[in-house]
Amino acid sequence: MLAIIVIVSLLQPEPCSPRLERDPGWRTVSVRGLDPGEGCTLTIEALAELIAQELRSDTSHENQQPSSLFLGRLVGYPELGRALLEAADDDVVWHRDRPPPPGEANRWVADTLAASDRPAPLAAALESVGLSATGWSCEKVLVVTLHPSVPKWARGRLGLPYDAMCWIELAPVD
Repeated sequence: MLAIIVIVSLLQPEPCSPRLERDPGWRTVSVRGLDPGEGCTLTIEALAELIAQELRSDTSHENQQPSSLFLGRLVGYPELGRALLEAADDDVVWHRDRPPPPGEANRWVADTLAASDRPAPLAAALESVGLSATGWSCEKVLVVTLHPSVPKWARGRLGLPYDAMCWIELAPVD
């Protein structure tokens, strides 16, 4: 009986455990441990808290501040995905039946997030560790389709962006 319990516990998925990982060679900090398909996502406030705690407690890289924060896919942060949907729905440039070409869509998403007030808690968290967000970079923009992998909160908004892979560009606070 004990062997069955051990095997079952080994097959259980790892609990939701978001964390930051550093890549000193690239001077990048990446958010890891999110799994939106399993309900493991972060609110903006929780992400800000993670950033502040992890970067403040990491003294192993005191002389090397990161130059970017890789968020990964925005579906891991439903508030940001919703912000994209709302902004695109109100934007005269974004057409549901004809979204911008990939490069333009990437720039549109990055500019929209940079101009949004939704990521404001991130700015405060970054400033608390001596960093400021200087811009956003996004790629691989996904638009809502009828595919079942589209999150429930985005369904019914066909042709509008809801996901992308994004980085926040960082610089030391002067």
